[in-house]
Amino acid sequence: MSEPARITDLRLPPVQSKTDAIVAEIRRWIITQRLKPGDRLITEKELMETFQASRGSVREALKALQHQGLIRLKPGVNGGAEVASMSYARTSQFLRNHFYFQDLTWAQIYDLRRQLEPQLAVDVLPFLDADDYQALEETIRICEANMRPGGDRDALRHAEIDFHAVLARRCPNPLTRFICRFLNDLMGELTVTRNIVDPGGERFSADNVNAHRRLLEAMRAGDAAALERLMADHIEEAACFVCAREGAVEAKVLL
Repeated sequence: MSEPARITDLRLPPVQSKTDAIVAEIRRWIITQRLKPGDRLITEKELMETFQASRGSVREALKALQHQGLIRLKPGVNGGAEVASMSYARTSQFLRNHFYFQDLTWAQIYDLRRQLEPQLAVDVLPFLDADDYQALEETIRICEANMRPGGDRDALRHAEIDFHAVLARRCPNPLTRFICRFLNDLMGELTVTRNIVDPGGERFSADNVNAHRRLLEAMRAGDAAALERLMADHIEEAACFVCAREGAVEAKVLL
C-alpha cells in the first residue's frame, strides 16, 4: 500500500470560508503534485492539523471534493480519501445541465462543428483501427435500415450522430476530443427534446448516409485532404438544412 501524499506549501486564501479554502488547497495540491487516481490523501486527523480546522470543516470539504469527482471516500479501517478520476460521462452530464438554461440553438452548435470537425477527421485518421471502421459501418447500416417507412427515427438520428462520435473518441488531443464528444452528446439530447428534422427529413437522412459513405471511403484510402474537404462540405450542408428548419420553427411560433 502506498504512503499517503502530504500537503506542502500551504496557501489558504483569507477571503474564503474555511471549507472552501480547504477544497481549493487540496485541489491545487492534487494538480501541482500530479497525483494519480488511487493515491491516498493524509488522514482526517492529519488534515485537521494541517489546516487548523474542525472535523466538520474537513469532512465538508472532502464531501465537496467527492461530489466534484476529484476524490473518493473509502470506508473501513484502511479507508480514507484517495484521488479519483472523474469520468467523461459524469463531466458531460454536469456541463449539459448548465446548457439547459442557456437557450442553446442548433445554429450555435453547428457554428462550432464547422470549426472543429474537418480538422478532427484529419487528426484521427492515423489512429483509426479495424474496430473503428466496423463501428462506422454499423452506424451507416442502422441509418439505412431506419430510413425506410416505419423505421425507428430516434435510432436513425442517434446513428447519424454516432458516426461522428466514433471519430471524436479517437482524437489524440484531449481538449478537442472532449469538446467534440460533448457536442455529440448535446445533439443526441436535442434530437429528442428539439427535433426539427422530422417529419420530412428523408432528404436530410439520405444526404447524411451518402456523406458518411464518402467520408469512410476517404478514411480507408488514407486521403487526408479529401477527408477534410468532404467533412467541411458535410457539416456545411447539414448546417444549412438544420438552421433553415430552426428558423422556420421559430417563425411559426411567432405567428
